[in-house]
Amino acid sequence: MVTSLLCHDEIKVCRVCIGWLMGRAGGIDVMPTLPVVDMGEAVRFCEAAGLDVEEYDDDFAFVHLNDQSVFDLDLVADMAPDSNHAGCYNSPTTWTAGMLVWWPPG
Repeated sequence: MVTSLLCHDEIKVCRVCIGWLMGRAGGIDVMPTLPVVDMGEAVRFCEAAGLDVEEYDDDFAFVHLNDQSVFDLDLVADMAPDSNHAGCYNSPTTWTAGMLVWWPPG
């Protein structure tokens, strides 16, 4: 996928180049890390949602969509999901996989 620059429609850039340009222009990349109690289940959930998961080791994974980092997963096996809560808000302008809700309703 490529897009044009705002002021120069004749110049097209891809996501990899946009990421490279962001760093060159002094931008920062902040990646939320979500704690999970079962890495296998979390990976299967992400993959079922259309995300790509790159497992770093048994305790940590990187989650991507269309070659762009979305969030990371960190195994915290002794976490009690009913009393330990993590919050994360991503605000993509376009997300082809749809919005994912990471907290139980209510």
